[in-house]
Amino acid sequence: MDTFADENLQQPSAMLKLISFWIGQSNTLPFLYIDEFAATRAILSLLSKSSEAKEAVTITVLDFTINALERKDNEIDEKYFTLLAFVVDSLLQYLPQTIEMIYNKDVGSRAIKVLLLLISGKYIEDHDTKSSLIKSLTIALEKNNNQIDLDDKANILVSLSSLIDEYDCEFHEIQPLYEICSKLLKMFAARNVRETLVVVINTLGNKFKQIEPIAPIIAGLNAYSDRMSEYDFEKRLEAYRLVNEELYTELTPIQWLPLLYCALFFINDRDELVIRVNAGYILKRFVDCYSSKEEPKEYIRLLKDIVLPNLKIGIRKDNEDVQTEYILVLEHIIEHSKYYTDLDDMRVLVGNTRNAATDDDDDEDGEDNFFQSINHIQLHRRQKVIRKLRDYKDDLKDNSISHYILPIIEGYVTTKEDKLRNIGLEALETIGVLLKSVTWNQYKAIVKRYIANLNKAQDTLKQRVNLIVAVSSALAQSVKENNTNLPDQQELDQFVLYEISPPLLKILQVRDDETIVARAPLAEALTNFMLLMRSRSEELRDAVRKTLGKIAVSLGPNYLSFIFKELKTALSRGSQIHVLSFTVHYLLTCVATILKHSDLDDCYTSKMKEVKFKKSFDTAEIVASNVSLNQFGTIIEPIKMLLQEMISHKTQVKLDELLRRLSLGLNHNQEASNIEILHLCYEIYMMSKENDDDDNETNGKPKVSAKEQHFLTTLDRKVKKRVDKSLYKQTMQRLSFELLRTAISRHDNLMSVTNLQGFIPLLEEGVKSENETVITASLKILNIIIRLPFPDQGIFKACARRTLILIKDSPSTNSDICQAALKFLATTIRHNPEVTMKESAISYVLTRIQPDLEEPNKQGLAFNFLKAVVSQHIMIPEIYDLMDNVAKLMIVNHSKEIRDMSRSVYFQFLMEYDQGKGRLEKQFKYLVSNLTYPTEEGRQSIMELIHLIVVKAGKDLLNKLASSFFVSLANVLVSDVSSRCREMASSLITTILKKLDDTSSMEKYCLAWIKQSTNSLLKRCGLNIYKLIIMARGFGKNKELDKIALDNILNIIEASRNSKDDDEEERSMPSTSTSGGGGDVEWELVYACLSTFSSIASILKIEYLNIAKFGMELLIFYYFLILGLD
Repeated sequence: MDTFADENLQQPSAMLKLISFWIGQSNTLPFLYIDEFAATRAILSLLSKSSEAKEAVTITVLDFTINALERKDNEIDEKYFTLLAFVVDSLLQYLPQTIEMIYNKDVGSRAIKVLLLLISGKYIEDHDTKSSLIKSLTIALEKNNNQIDLDDKANILVSLSSLIDEYDCEFHEIQPLYEICSKLLKMFAARNVRETLVVVINTLGNKFKQIEPIAPIIAGLNAYSDRMSEYDFEKRLEAYRLVNEELYTELTPIQWLPLLYCALFFINDRDELVIRVNAGYILKRFVDCYSSKEEPKEYIRLLKDIVLPNLKIGIRKDNEDVQTEYILVLEHIIEHSKYYTDLDDMRVLVGNTRNAATDDDDDEDGEDNFFQSINHIQLHRRQKVIRKLRDYKDDLKDNSISHYILPIIEGYVTTKEDKLRNIGLEALETIGVLLKSVTWNQYKAIVKRYIANLNKAQDTLKQRVNLIVAVSSALAQSVKENNTNLPDQQELDQFVLYEISPPLLKILQVRDDETIVARAPLAEALTNFMLLMRSRSEELRDAVRKTLGKIAVSLGPNYLSFIFKELKTALSRGSQIHVLSFTVHYLLTCVATILKHSDLDDCYTSKMKEVKFKKSFDTAEIVASNVSLNQFGTIIEPIKMLLQEMISHKTQVKLDELLRRLSLGLNHNQEASNIEILHLCYEIYMMSKENDDDDNETNGKPKVSAKEQHFLTTLDRKVKKRVDKSLYKQTMQRLSFELLRTAISRHDNLMSVTNLQGFIPLLEEGVKSENETVITASLKILNIIIRLPFPDQGIFKACARRTLILIKDSPSTNSDICQAALKFLATTIRHNPEVTMKESAISYVLTRIQPDLEEPNKQGLAFNFLKAVVSQHIMIPEIYDLMDNVAKLMIVNHSKEIRDMSRSVYFQFLMEYDQGKGRLEKQFKYLVSNLTYPTEEGRQSIMELIHLIVVKAGKDLLNKLASSFFVSLANVLVSDVSSRCREMASSLITTILKKLDDTSSMEKYCLAWIKQSTNSLLKRCGLNIYKLIIMARGFGKNKELDKIALDNILNIIEASRNSKDDDEEERSMPSTSTSGGGGDVEWELVYACLSTFSSIASILKIEYLNIAKFGMELLIFYYFLILGLD
């Protein structure tokens, strides 16, 4: 119990749940009294670590305390009072801390319920405890509704009212609670919460003179009639009259606090005009109050901290009536505030109506007053005052524009009403003008807010987009005019690249025909922003390239040629060529997912001058995947020209990579599934013979003898350099074969004798080539098409002979050509019986691949060839010799893949090849003897093979093998250290029992083992085997075996129970004995008995009450014994 709290911090343990359960049941309650209330102390100790404990743990502990506090009086005895004292003492000490740490609704609900129970039970009497609880509950009231439910907050207020009523303190000690209750008057609209808030404020008013005058007024402002949710207008209007006409000049800042929050709440009332207007009038009276004071410092603090922040939010309201009330309050502050002068710059918007009388009718009507006219019923007055704002842009401060003017007029830009459309256009133009006068940070905040608003209602998307265009134009004009508010160029670039472009491009790229018209003007905004990017940094190039890629995706592939043309014009010399190459590749990568077939036909030119650049490989792959096949010759034409020249090895490597990427691109070409791809492959191969014709022409000239040559004069000054044409020929042949292999392997419709008959002579020529890459490519194709029923199999026989020569000539089987040859031979043996091979040839290959069976990088092909030979039942001595090695690999090899393949081949060999009586017995003895192999993986591999034999073998063979398998597997079942091996042995024995008709011999073994009195290991083995027998064949098949098994189970359990009573002292002492307690009876034997009995009971569905009772006692005994040892 000393470490109980630390062990239960993360989640409730079974012991914690059990102790919590005890408190709710009368028959388990005494367990909590044991050992001087040890369990009670342990669970209550978790309260001291509530800051570290998880919510589930805290909930369990609080449920325990709730059950303890709610228990009825007739169930309480003297010891329970002591337990209750522990509970109450812990709660009073740690409940405040728990309440402060509430972040979960369930925890909050239970903590508040505990507090109410403590208050109702009058357990809270100590002054310090009340003080601590009040502070904690005050903090809890500030938590949001996701942490503490609204109803729980009402209960908190009820608790506070009860605590405060009997709490003796000074006002400054309770002032934080008063301020929070005042703030909640602005936040909550629920009637029950507001009424409980009034109760708390009334309670405070009865105790403290500072707020005594205001308490009844707050009650009046929040009065409700007897009808559900209806205001008591008589009381409310009387409260408003008292404040607005009599008391407003006499109220102190502390008394104004709840009044301001009430006013800020009721000014948002859309339905009740009289409530809304009076609430606004209270705010105006507050301005009049501090303006008449000589020391307004505390009043100004309330204005800045409470009124103005809510005013900034209120002037953004969608409801015009509510917004108008806020605007009138703002006007009153600007016009009548004596000591707060931060808004004096906006007095120019009030006009002259308040300052001097005039005969001008317009002035008498207040038409020049922005605040009076902005929501006036006459629409032309609204439009006029918005237009006049531009004249005052130099008089207004940046804070006034960003925090007050723009929020008021921007609502007209996004309005849905047609009658306000002209006003919205006027407001849009005015916003663009006023934004030139704000600071850079304010501008960034405004732009981000406008962009974020683009995700709002789609019906105003067009207007919000126009707003973005206006602010972007304002920035562009500010740059041209060298506005002093702008930062340096780098900061401008960073803002545009990382904060403006990404969200705008994301919105612009949405494929939605219904909103594209509304979103189209965003391109103009992006253009205005991009004019600012004059930096030559690499970061800027990357950003511009990224933006260009997104634009290319938006425009589609039809415009790629125009983009490439403009890029080529802009990037035409020097290092710009590299930028052009990289940018072209990037654009192709961007549009690759939306390209359709032949979209790039117009974009490709006939000169590969960028072949030396790495990005050109990717570009070539993209082009090949989209170009029409009839245009592919244009792509490889410059490659052919290069191949006919003397080129360096470095260039040759790059050309090989380029050809590989072209092949990959053609794999994804839409036309790759058509017959034209085969025509292309054939034409490419024929291209390789073009130089042969030239050579023949040269060779056709009349030869000149040496004597004649002596008298001839060569007029050519330069002798033409002879170029080796073999590279061209080999490269084109390899390209042809690689394209053909990919096409037929990916598209089954091309795999037919008719389509591929014409390639047979070419493949025969390729196999006889002197170039290894051409031979390898040919063999790979032959490996695929050998399954087809060609009428003439002569080529395949010739190729097989050629393949054997290649294998013999190859110094290692690891080379590409040798592996391709082995794969071809394996496929030929397996799938083409018409191509026969000499046994000597197969023997040679088997001998050659024998070392490869153990090497992971070679084993695949080696096993593939071996499986092909075994599948065709080719009877040669080398097979038997090789299988002995395979049998060892199946057990000793550390690689699971090699063991699996070895087991598969060996099983097929064992089942299908003629073994002879002596050899077959030897093989099975080998399996049985290796069930004790030292490594777990080896034993598992043997048992997996035995499982295959048991499942596939006939009954006659299984009857012969069953006994030896059974005894060996029983040994594994009882003595193997690996649980996985024991499980496999159990499963195998069960399979054998189910498949055999007669299991009498196994039952005899089982009977003999159970009768053992001196060897507990054999007895346990017998019980485990008996369990498998009854699970496989049912109970009652062998009466004698059943009786002896049950008698032994009863005797062992009874002996274990008796020895348990004799070993009370040993349980509390550390023990290292292997028996694990329980006297002379080993725990493994007891466990085997209980497991076997459980199987019997599950089969018979009967009640062995005594045995079940003994078994449960033993299980509980061993459980607590293990806990004691730990």
